[in-house]
Amino acid sequence: MVQELKIGIRFKSSEEESQNFWRALIQLLGEKNIPTALIDLSGKDLLFNAISCMQAENRQEVYQTAPRVNAEKCKFCGKCIDYCKHKVVSMQKGSGKILIEPELCTDCGKCYKGCSKKGAIKKHDYLVGLVEWTDRGENVRVFRVAFRKKWLLKKKGLPVLKKHIKGFEVKIYSFDANYCGKSIEKDMDFMFDIKGKEDGDTVLISVLNLMVD
Repeated sequence: MVQELKIGIRFKSSEEESQNFWRALIQLLGEKNIPTALIDLSGKDLLFNAISCMQAENRQEVYQTAPRVNAEKCKFCGKCIDYCKHKVVSMQKGSGKILIEPELCTDCGKCYKGCSKKGAIKKHDYLVGLVEWTDRGENVRVFRVAFRKKWLLKKKGLPVLKKHIKGFEVKIYSFDANYCGKSIEKDMDFMFDIKGKEDGDTVLISVLNLMVD
């Protein structure tokens, strides 16, 4: 067995072809008894759709700390907006409602200090992503990583994912660079592109060959 093998696969084919690839791979992995983590970084749930999994067996929620406005205490003076340099805080046109985008927040604390009404704005933990997983047999575990922003996936999602895949020597990733970024692909030992069924069959054989001495 190759130690700490990381294989990335980019799908440029149809969703049906990608799902057929995963189903065939999972079946072969089950027959060959090779402990493997399959990780969906496509943002399209291609892996979970392939195994017809509507709800994961396990999940870890990931949170981002950001301001939360108490509308009953807020004077709507806009000072929190002025102090925020990351455009996390804004005011809705017409209603004057204060809007928060937690995905952009760096938790610098300036908006809290700048608020003119004590208790009108406080820290709050927003749900920004999930790492979910389910088992397919004794040796195959399928992971789904879902985040609202690419940078949050890298900063918060990948550390959580690495903790849960630590025990697997072989990791196979489903990639979409538009969703997870190209930098993650550079960490792979091998990368494959699948543009159609014929490519899928070739990659399937290549992946299995890499996993066996």
